[in-house]
Amino acid sequence: MKTTDNTILITGGGSGIGRGLAEAFHRLGNQVIIAGRGQKALDETTTANPGMKSLTLDLSDTKSIQSFAAPDFYAKPRAEIFDLETQLKTARDKVAHLYARWHELELLQSVPSP
Repeated sequence: MKTTDNTILITGGGSGIGRGLAEAFHRLGNQVIIAGRGQKALDETTTANPGMKSLTLDLSDTKSIQSFAAPDFYAKPRAEIFDLETQLKTARDKVAHLYARWHELELLQSVPSP
């Protein structure tokens, strides 16, 4: 992914890791749109980062997902979507796989040789 001159949508961008990523991409000169459930957190983030935009989105609510639309975002070329929840799940899955493999190797080493 090119890290500058993109339009980037970050879910969970109003706080925590998502906010940190949003601010970092914004500082690099990207148009950043943050999405999340809490309007207050979204407003605080966009106020602290002039030019950043926000959209309310609750990924656990079907109606919220159905009504979610960002025409400015989708009209841009080279638009990137950074779905924080998916990225974290992928990372957790990779760590779990590595841990399971490590544990398996540890068990094999503890078995005495014939």
